[in-house]
Amino acid sequence: MALLNKNKGFTLLELIVVILILSISLSLIIPKITNNDKQYIKSTKNKILILLKTARYKSIFLRKKINVYVKKNEIYFKIKDNKIKFKDKNLNIKLKEPEYGYITFYPTGAICPFVLIVQKNNYTLEISFDSVKSKFKAQINNVK
Repeated sequence: MALLNKNKGFTLLELIVVILILSISLSLIIPKITNNDKQYIKSTKNKILILLKTARYKSIFLRKKINVYVKKNEIYFKIKDNKIKFKDKNLNIKLKEPEYGYITFYPTGAICPFVLIVQKNNYTLEISFDSVKSKFKAQINNVK
């Protein structure tokens, strides 16, 4: 009787099928992860704009200067004993301009020039105020 020599290992066809299945699975998963980050940063943009607009309107309504402070992953302002804030541990939030760490809203509706940067993974959100048009500008960039 002749002994049959059994090879241990995978055939080329089996390897190709496994690689094909993995690549199809990854192609379905990766866009969802990327889109989630983009949706997250869009949602963040809306929340921060609401906070900034609220600070501006409160400043006009109360006829009082209001400072909005930016620290690490938090943006907030205070009116008397109330602290109105946006905080998110998943984001890196920093004030590019002005360097002293807060945005000033004046009772006249004027706002000191500022550039607010929010980062999450590959996405960067940049928020500023266009004093000529008297409106906030927000731009999302993908930084790959």
